[in-house]
Amino acid sequence: GYEFSAQKTQPIAGHWAARGTASVYGKSYWDAHDYDDQIARTEAGIVWRNHNQEISVQPYYEKRWYGNEPYSHTTGGALRYSRTLSPKSRLFAAWQSGYKKHDKREFLNGATHLGSLSFLYRTSPEQYFVFGLGGGYESAHDKSDAYTHGNARFSWTRNWAALKQLETTFSTTVQQRHYRAPDFFNIKRRDTEYFTRLSVSHPKFSWHGFAPRLNWTWSRTRSNHFYYRQTESRVLLDVSKQF
Repeated sequence: GYEFSAQKTQPIAGHWAARGTASVYGKSYWDAHDYDDQIARTEAGIVWRNHNQEISVQPYYEKRWYGNEPYSHTTGGALRYSRTLSPKSRLFAAWQSGYKKHDKREFLNGATHLGSLSFLYRTSPEQYFVFGLGGGYESAHDKSDAYTHGNARFSWTRNWAALKQLETTFSTTVQQRHYRAPDFFNIKRRDTEYFTRLSVSHPKFSWHGFAPRLNWTWSRTRSNHFYYRQTESRVLLDVSKQF
């Protein structure tokens, strides 16, 4: 598994700025490339901000390859807003809508909508919590592949001064999916997904501003459909740098 992303915000005049984002992520199997999965996304838009709030509008284009062949592409837009409520708290809101078209599986074509709301509360310079809610709708020409979904999220980040600035983040998410119609097996699918991540980083491992972080993730899907029940555990490393 891999993921690369970069974002640049360029001031224009006054409170206005331009912002561009590019990312690519996916999975590659060295002995089964027919199952390789890759998604690339670009965004470019305008930002307005002042000392305590920011709002951005960014059209986006997303392309997916599966088995190294074109699979689908999505065109849409994202609206994001953030506001400082107090020296210790901040609010984040986002809405994204687009239309997805598939190269071959046209019965999956449809609109996609996603909204989220998050609240950050910092109890001290060393510790903060994030609480979030989200949901959306994925449509498709075949109603058995269309679904609504909702989630609740929580994360806790702590900088441990006693451990020489070791930083840990624990996050967990619970999401439910409800499909609109029965499938080929006459099952109207309902999923509950659980996701947990634990991240650990330390400044002494940074190099020229590049900061590595070790992550462990665990996920489980409980479903009334026999094909979609699964449990997965992964260990991964990510590296970030701010300019």
